[in-house]
Amino acid sequence: LGSAPRFASNVAMENINIHDFVLNPIEKCKFALSNSPFTVRGPFADVFDADVASYVDEDGFLHYVGTPFSDAQLAFARATESWSALSHTDMGKRFQRWTSGELQLDYQNDVMWSCNTDIQLHVQKGPIGLRIDGISDARLSNVNIENLINIGQLGDTEKCGAYLKGNGHQDSQVQLGYTGTDNYGVVIVNSDNVVLENELNINGIESHNGIATGLNILRDAQLTLDVTAKISVSNIKAGTQLALNTLTFADLPNKIPVACAVNLNLGTIELLKSGSKIDDQVLIEQESIYGHASCLDSLHLAEEDRVIVPSACNALEDGIQYILPYGLYAPNDYPLLPVMCNNGDTVLDPSLSFETYQKYFSSLYLYDIGIGGPSLDDFSTWRQWFLPFENRDIKAVFQYGVSDDCSQCEYGNAETDNPDFPPSTNNAYYMTGNFYLCAWITKGDCDMDAETYECHQCARNGGRTDLVYPGVCSHLKTNVDTTVHTDHYQCTGNNDNVKPAIGTNGQFCTCYKPQENDLRVFQMNKADFDADVIALQQQQTEEDNTNDDGDVSGNNDIIYLSNQDFLYGTYRITQPGIYMLTEDISINFNEPSEDIKNSPDFSPNSYDELYWFPKQDGSQDDQYMGASTWSGPYQLGFFTAITIETNDVILDLNGFEIAMSKEFYLQQRVFSIVELAAKNFVSGQGPVDFGPYLNSATNVVIKNGAIGLASHHGVHGNGAKGVTLQNLKVYNFDVAGIQLNGFEDATISDCEVGPSSSQIPVTGRYLHARVLLRRYQHLVDNYGDDELTFYNREPQTVKQYVDELIAQMDMVYNHVINEYEYSVEQDGDEEYARWLKAADLFMNPNENGYGDGGVVYGILLNSRGGAVMGFGNAPSQSSNAVVDNVYIHDLAISPLEKLKFKTNGLGGATRGPVADVFDIMKVVDQFDDISTSNYIGTAYSDVQIVMSQFEQSWYVLDHTCFDQGMMNWVLNGETFGDFGGFYGGCNTDIQLHINKGVIGLRIDNILDFTVSNTRIENLLNTGGLGVETEICGAYTQGNAHQDPLITAGYTGTEGYGITITQSTAGKLKNVQISNVETHRGAANGIALFKDSSVDFNTILIDSIVAGSKLTLNELRPEQDYLPNKIPVACSIFDNNYNTQYTISADDETTLPTVKGSNINGFLLCTDDALIGECDSASCNAQYDKAYFDELSSITAKQQSLLTVLFSNHKYRKSVVHIVCVSVIALSSLVILIAIYRYHKGEYKTLSSTNKASSFLSYAYGASESTPLLLN
Repeated sequence: LGSAPRFASNVAMENINIHDFVLNPIEKCKFALSNSPFTVRGPFADVFDADVASYVDEDGFLHYVGTPFSDAQLAFARATESWSALSHTDMGKRFQRWTSGELQLDYQNDVMWSCNTDIQLHVQKGPIGLRIDGISDARLSNVNIENLINIGQLGDTEKCGAYLKGNGHQDSQVQLGYTGTDNYGVVIVNSDNVVLENELNINGIESHNGIATGLNILRDAQLTLDVTAKISVSNIKAGTQLALNTLTFADLPNKIPVACAVNLNLGTIELLKSGSKIDDQVLIEQESIYGHASCLDSLHLAEEDRVIVPSACNALEDGIQYILPYGLYAPNDYPLLPVMCNNGDTVLDPSLSFETYQKYFSSLYLYDIGIGGPSLDDFSTWRQWFLPFENRDIKAVFQYGVSDDCSQCEYGNAETDNPDFPPSTNNAYYMTGNFYLCAWITKGDCDMDAETYECHQCARNGGRTDLVYPGVCSHLKTNVDTTVHTDHYQCTGNNDNVKPAIGTNGQFCTCYKPQENDLRVFQMNKADFDADVIALQQQQTEEDNTNDDGDVSGNNDIIYLSNQDFLYGTYRITQPGIYMLTEDISINFNEPSEDIKNSPDFSPNSYDELYWFPKQDGSQDDQYMGASTWSGPYQLGFFTAITIETNDVILDLNGFEIAMSKEFYLQQRVFSIVELAAKNFVSGQGPVDFGPYLNSATNVVIKNGAIGLASHHGVHGNGAKGVTLQNLKVYNFDVAGIQLNGFEDATISDCEVGPSSSQIPVTGRYLHARVLLRRYQHLVDNYGDDELTFYNREPQTVKQYVDELIAQMDMVYNHVINEYEYSVEQDGDEEYARWLKAADLFMNPNENGYGDGGVVYGILLNSRGGAVMGFGNAPSQSSNAVVDNVYIHDLAISPLEKLKFKTNGLGGATRGPVADVFDIMKVVDQFDDISTSNYIGTAYSDVQIVMSQFEQSWYVLDHTCFDQGMMNWVLNGETFGDFGGFYGGCNTDIQLHINKGVIGLRIDNILDFTVSNTRIENLLNTGGLGVETEICGAYTQGNAHQDPLITAGYTGTEGYGITITQSTAGKLKNVQISNVETHRGAANGIALFKDSSVDFNTILIDSIVAGSKLTLNELRPEQDYLPNKIPVACSIFDNNYNTQYTISADDETTLPTVKGSNINGFLLCTDDALIGECDSASCNAQYDKAYFDELSSITAKQQSLLTVLFSNHKYRKSVVHIVCVSVIALSSLVILIAIYRYHKGEYKTLSSTNKASSFLSYAYGASESTPLLLN
């Protein structure tokens, strides 16, 4: 309609009766191949009917089956050479190869569609009684139109999506979406001087599934009513066979059935009769006009009461304007959209009204304050995401750009554009994968600055490659058609994940400009327009007031807290004030009743009941975001006893203690007593989507009491400002007493931190199983009856696998809480065998109850986000920290190393939903030769695999990653050797975090810090050596997030009083550190790492012991002592990685004191690495460095000779025998020389009784224990 130029003129129509049409339009979409823009068709433009001539299989491939007619079309195309005969035929060679079965077509990628056409490729229009299109000078008299019925079905919604224009010959300003269900009595378009002289009667216009209009006057048309003219309209019925609420205004291409007597869409009616009113000459039987919705009463709007609203800013003035991007208006579906106009560009800025912008995107989710994007399961490109862009016929004529400040559009991308060509006009912003739980290659290496949003580039930390990649960023500039991975393995297994993004706080917007002839306009009631604009402006004002902190003064009222306030969940402090405990608080949220616990069928880990979790009936959702959904900080359970989410709060413990109960401590393994924010992870980090709202505390004091048993932290916070922790005892924590990330101005004074927990009953695997219970529920509810068969096992259902895991968890609960001891006598062989499996899987193997995680801290002061990577991986800085009069003591850890493992070298580590590592060492029959090992499995690993195979929801899968080689191994018995190998990483714990050992005080990326009058003592690391495996070999860098220039090799055996990394303007004064012991690794009083500057004033270090339980033959000289290193002890260690320090005293008359005593290890740090002095009488190395060099040299020579010998098959046995004897003789000579040098005193030893004996015992394979190096 309206596409033809005006050629015809001088038309007269008189005494015309048009009646009784019934039309059933059948849509036939244009079919084309992706390498050709032309529709496949026959000589008469007869469309190839792909709907009946082909089908799509379950793998997404299109197959030709044919019909007699399509076979004839194809035969004609193949056999005919004459262009005259072929005419419109287009059935090319690629199409022919597909129909003959020589070529496969992927339905999604190889096929293109255009829609809203019939079998002759004509645009659908439905019944039209009288169409006047492109006419000048037409006169109508006595025209009667009645009983037109359209019984056509709704248009196809899959092939072309939600289009405005189904094909290139459709003007969406005139015909919108699918038009095969439309029905019009009269259409006048693109015509002038059309005069009605007397009567026009329109009656009985009905559409079963679409719109119905009596008189439709469209673009560039005017109908003039002569003085005697009368128009009568009645019985206009829309959607008579379509159920109500089937469609909304947003359900393009099908339109909600609107009934309209007269529609003026950029067209007009002129009255010639003086003094006449429109109702005098246009008579509408209003009660007979009905549909699912009514149209705008354009007939009665005067010109001054109308506003023409465009779809873009092309002709609008600069500044905030209001547009209708579709050229449609419906308050709930197509509302006015506020945008920033600049030089004709339309800048999309959701900060102007986030809720309104949500109407125009396929989905718009807030990933962080300031960062919006498609929801987790929305895989749109930018063009597809903003729905008005989606129409394929106009994508080539839109210009796309970006706007950093949301005020001015920028086209082109300096990073990707060729400077020899004009700037590209198809750029938009995308966010990196970490924001939506997918992988990104440089995560943790050079992340975006959270305050300034500045993004960086870097090589992967630690020097694995010189290639430079973008860091984590919410606004990478890239192509508007950049694809988003739709396969979940690509999300977690690839490192190149990006997703469309748009700033939501007035930064990093996307802009566009359509060409002029693709602008749409809508004629809107000015009163409605003005009211909507006022409402949008008021909404913006309210949002601005909400975001303005203003002057929030403290409330002096005291809120008293008792155990009654902690029965059902976290106590959230969201208002300023003084909060005071009135008694000791024992946390046991939402515990089951005693009656339930005593019932015989009680399952403490029931995924149906979810005891100790937030309630799943929705009743706690408003209070605890994520309680029963997949977005929010409470989706893994309660993570804290108290949150402080506001300004000006005093939390006075009032001499009391707040702690987890023993039962809750077991059942909620991720928990801090106090959280200084609304959630425990910043956006873009953590195992699941914790929601966008951090709401960090500002100006907060916590004082006067004890913070006890906690499965993670005593006090934890992200982004807090003005924090004072005073007069506290923080103890019985598993991970850290106090951890502050990304803070400004923190003071910790008069506090005691320690001891850490020494009765930890379970490993981190129990933590994983508990937090995943909701996901197990979803898995069983949706796939419980499906079966899976592991290699060499009987098949079981999904529910059976999950229930076995729950049964083993329940045994652990019964043993820990009820102190039940399982035995064959009491429980029978089968149950006892199950208990042994449960104990091996979940129970803490450390006899002292020390944690199995990678690290324990007294205090951790860190930059933004978690500190789970290696030292120096923090992306930004915190500032102004004071630690004064603090006693940190009795921290102990016993890390268990877990390996990253995979069979795809470019893929991600095998893991479950919360980055729970697939424990390869625990699930194989043997680990000596990995290439031939077989899967045995545990109840936990079975469920990890089951979830990866059946679960489809990205909200449930989260970080899950299992590559094809792993699946072939567990399901088909194909060994890794048969598959082609394996890959991995080392030096991580069960959560894929880097092992670091025991650390009293860690200071990472802090600007301006002071530690004074502080004592740290009794730190112990009993962890075993790192796993020596062919996966990593003799490494210095166990995985990508370890910087070997800071700490090399396996680091889970180490211990530090204080570490300082990338921190400047630091002062340490009056600090005492004593009794830091490691059983098998390095030990340091203080370690000064990369890019740090510190002044030391009066520092005393005593009793640092490295490697107290290590046997000499556990070291590997043939591997250059890697990954397990020679235990080195140091009072204050400087790794000389761009470090600076000074040693000072209080005044000029006092000598500086920075001294170590009783520093003992296999070796001591070298003089150039030692800060201050070490007492020569008590600082002793057990061995001299040359001793270990000699061992390494011997083994190197032996290996070299034997390698040459046994790799050269031409040698006879006699020659081999001679060479072997020579090697032994040479080794003996070197040994004798070494013994002689020991007796001469050329090698240091710790005791006079241990001279050459260690050397000899190593050379001949005997075991030698090193005594405890304690005075």
